[in-house]
Amino acid sequence: RREYLLVWENQDATGINIKGQRLSESGDLVDGELLISAQSSLASGFAPAVAYAPRAGTYLVVWQNYVHGSPASSIESLALSDVGSALGPSQTVAKGTTWLGHERPDVAAGGNGHDYMVVWQREDKARGAYDIFARRVRDDGTPHQPEILICIWPGDQVAPAVTGIAASPYQEQYLVAWEHRADGGPGDREHVGGAGALHVPGLLALDALAD
Repeated sequence: RREYLLVWENQDATGINIKGQRLSESGDLVDGELLISAQSSLASGFAPAVAYAPRAGTYLVVWQNYVHGSPASSIESLALSDVGSALGPSQTVAKGTTWLGHERPDVAAGGNGHDYMVVWQREDKARGAYDIFARRVRDDGTPHQPEILICIWPGDQVAPAVTGIAASPYQEQYLVAWEHRADGGPGDREHVGGAGALHVPGLLALDALAD
């Protein structure tokens, strides 16, 4: 589809929420702004990211959601049609708890053109460290399969980013990169998809068969 969807944090009298705007391929505005996360003084949305699955014709928007008074942030997602209509209610990809907080998500569509991979940094308060996790999400916004541990090395693993790799029409593969703060060195990366098998040291191949 020859359009883009731009998403951002928006602060107004109700608090901080997530909004979006469709853009034509030339950068012109298409229709009005979209309200993606609910306007509420009880919750705030941060750090949104968006990806498009071309075969399904859907967008997936993810963001860090904090309910005021709760122990930690969660990761929420919302699937939109190619014209910006919500395909259902928002879904919780990873729920914050007393000891675990979930922050700074990113998302990419898979090579099969239907599913997505969401990645984020998870704060482990008991260990005092950040790790990288991921989870598959279907093109209708429904989280699919359990969370996937990407990296839990010593030190902090933060600021993940993910991109899809066109492997074959029947598979998803992804590349995840993040900042590793153990010794101030450069960022690390993993080759990711959906089943969780480590094929090569330093490269995590998660080949997710389309279903």
